[in-house]
Amino acid sequence: MMETPQQVKRKQVSKLFGKFLKKDKFSFHPTSIRIHESTEMEKTACSFEYQSGFQGTTRCIKFEDVKGDGFVDCVFSRMKEKYQNEFSSLENIRLLNLNVRPNFNYKKDSLGSGASVQVCLKLKIKSGDYAEFSHTSNSLVNSGFAAVLSAFEFYINCEKCFYVLRDILQDAEGRNRFDTVESCLVGLSSITEFNRYAKKK
Repeated sequence: MMETPQQVKRKQVSKLFGKFLKKDKFSFHPTSIRIHESTEMEKTACSFEYQSGFQGTTRCIKFEDVKGDGFVDCVFSRMKEKYQNEFSSLENIRLLNLNVRPNFNYKKDSLGSGASVQVCLKLKIKSGDYAEFSHTSNSLVNSGFAAVLSAFEFYINCEKCFYVLRDILQDAEGRNRFDTVESCLVGLSSITEFNRYAKKK
């Protein structure tokens, strides 16, 4: 599947994470998710667990009995609540909708029930822009979970990288390192295409 222009730009920004954040880069990997729904419940109840990698260590993060409007809303709202105090730019993003795109590979001797599914998470940014994060697997639930984690991983690392680049820029300007200044300005410009950040931190 051909990448969208936004996905290409996101890959380019992600390279900055490895270059400037190194071990300070966050990584999130889904471990397990359980969903409880019934016709008598107004809200979905969801428990989930993921691995959080940071500074060379990995922690297991668990949330139990989170309530929301569907399992994606449960994961998204709880992740945002957990991280937005530390990473204030997360306040600028909100969940807009979710698209599910099954890929049925029909065969003559098969009902095609073992289809892979792509879950596409659409976010709205406070600046008025939109962003999409997708994941494909044989499970709608696992793909939705992974898509939410990838969105938070990206936006958290964007904020961290923004402030690292800003500090390097200020130091380079003071030492008249114009090559470094130009490199930092390009990086900052790329990152601010995806979100806005407070001037002071």
